[in-house]
Amino acid sequence: MRNFCLFLFTVTVLIAAAANPAAAQVLGPQYPPPGGNTFSGSGSNVQTGGATWSYGGFDSSQYNQLWWGEQFVNNVCSPAGCTNGTMNFTSYNQTTGVAIWTNSTPWTFTSGFGGTVSGTPEFVLQLAPGTAVTLNPSGFPGSPALVVPVTGPFTVNFEYEIGGESVSQFFNSNNGGTGGFEASNQSAFYYTAPLAATPEPTSILGFGTGLFLIGGILRRRLFGA
Repeated sequence: MRNFCLFLFTVTVLIAAAANPAAAQVLGPQYPPPGGNTFSGSGSNVQTGGATWSYGGFDSSQYNQLWWGEQFVNNVCSPAGCTNGTMNFTSYNQTTGVAIWTNSTPWTFTSGFGGTVSGTPEFVLQLAPGTAVTLNPSGFPGSPALVVPVTGPFTVNFEYEIGGESVSQFFNSNNGGTGGFEASNQSAFYYTAPLAATPEPTSILGFGTGLFLIGGILRRRLFGA
């Protein structure tokens, strides 16, 4: 009888543990997020003032389990069609809301004035000042450098810069022309989904009690007690 009761207790514990996952799995990156969203954008990421993107219209039931972030940031390059690989995330200032990615190799070119000009391109992402982000979040597919919790509509601005001015303005200032530039930053949403349904503790307790009652009936039938 002792072994039979121990068996029932073990089965109850295992079922309860399986029904209560310790954590939820993070899914993504994807666009749009679950439940959809609205979007509007203006400007250019290589022109003065940068590009401004606004997101809204979220499914409020997704709040507290929805994040936004950059999947990757490519180096800006010219002429259009060139490929310089991805930029490296370097810093985030929560007070100003500014995140920066930096090109690993400075640009050097001969200007229209005949001189050599060099500078290090940066990708500057402007969030609302004071925005709390998670840096290098664990468990997020694609390893984004940072993610922002989505708790309502939000707006971001981003610009590729050299020496604190837009890439296009930098070239104009150095008589380098305004030829085609190519730059890409891929933003996306991440979200959590339960690994399994989680029954209430009372349901688990009731199930366990039922097992022990069944065990008692079986004992009487099998052992005549």
